[in-house]
Amino acid sequence: MPEVDPVRNVESYAAAVEHLVEGRPADAAALLEPIVTAAPSPGALLALGKCYLELRRPAEARSCFRRLLDPVPAEAGFHAYVRLLDASGAALAGDFPGAEASLDEIARIDPRLEMTVRSFRRQIQSGRAPLLRL
Repeated sequence: MPEVDPVRNVESYAAAVEHLVEGRPADAAALLEPIVTAAPSPGALLALGKCYLELRRPAEARSCFRRLLDPVPAEAGFHAYVRLLDASGAALAGDFPGAEASLDEIARIDPRLEMTVRSFRRQIQSGRAPLLRL
């Protein structure tokens, strides 16, 4: 495993998030990929998955999100958010049953998200892949 420089990782992560917020997901991904390879953290995996979604690379995005879901996160809000991102990636990849399965799981995890789930379902059923902004 490559040696990890925590200071450099923190600086790279901060710059990557800035790139992502400013609409430069390719620049962000270039900074996040080595971090995730060397020392994956939930924040880096989540940000990299978001980059991949925005870059229309759903298989790679879903891989990041799946790593966050195994084991299942204890915090329900985080779990539901990652499931929403996974549903976006599934729909973007054309895996509509997979998107529906993630939405079903969200409704079970946090019933307060019913309106969000309903909105996502409408978008998916109309053939659009919903994307979440940061």
